[in-house]
Amino acid sequence: MSAAAIKNAMVWDGTADSGVPATIVVSGNEIAKVIPAGEAVGELPPDTIDGTGHTLMPGMAEFHWNQRTP
Repeated sequence: MSAAAIKNAMVWDGTADSGVPATIVVSGNEIAKVIPAGEAVGELPPDTIDGTGHTLMPGMAEFHWNQRTP
C-alpha cells in the first residue's frame, strides 16, 4: 500500500468556520493521519507534497467527480 503526505496545508472539515494548518498522511485511498500544526510530525513518507497556500477538504473529490458513460 502506497503512502503520501501533504504538509503545511489548511484543512477544512466542513464543520468549522475555517481551516486549520495541518499535515495529512494518506495511505492507499484513505486518510491515515491528520497532524495539527505544532504537534510532532515524525517521519513522513518519501512522497511528500508542500501544500502551503492550499486548502484540503476531505471527501470533496468524490462528490464533484462526474463520470461519463459511453
